[in-house]
Amino acid sequence: MTEPGGTACYCCGEVLDPNNLAWDFHLPDDLADLSADDRAARIVFESRVFIVAEGFGTAARVILPIGLDTGHTVTLGVWVAPDDPETMANTAQEGGDAWVGYTFTGTLLNAVRPWPETSHTEITARGFVDRELARVVEAEDPTLKRVLTEKWPHRLIVDARHG
Repeated sequence: MTEPGGTACYCCGEVLDPNNLAWDFHLPDDLADLSADDRAARIVFESRVFIVAEGFGTAARVILPIGLDTGHTVTLGVWVAPDDPETMANTAQEGGDAWVGYTFTGTLLNAVRPWPETSHTEITARGFVDRELARVVEAEDPTLKRVLTEKWPHRLIVDARHG
């Protein structure tokens, strides 16, 4: 959501610093496109990490890291439909050694600007030590593979969230 003077945080409403390098998609795009009433009627479970919605299935938030030409990394909290949501949820809940190194595949559920064409492409994510959220580590889509492996202009990525 864009407010005068910048982008507002979805959870607290505070205007984000224009140089903030971490932000989250509030919902998977298909759920975000529903009216608030339709969304509320479909969501069975919602947390910062998981959403289960009738007609949509399970979505898990993961971190999509984007390297910048400044040496910094933007971390986007994006939603993924895991290929095996039950096993992934059980492993995440166990945490610790079960989560560290756990790798799963799924479908990206957000149109990440400036690469909206990467929505609904396959990713691989992995759990890491001391991190609640898994990180995207691989992608089959050539554009998303470039997003993960190349360095991007800082202003291009930070400005894209205002688009």
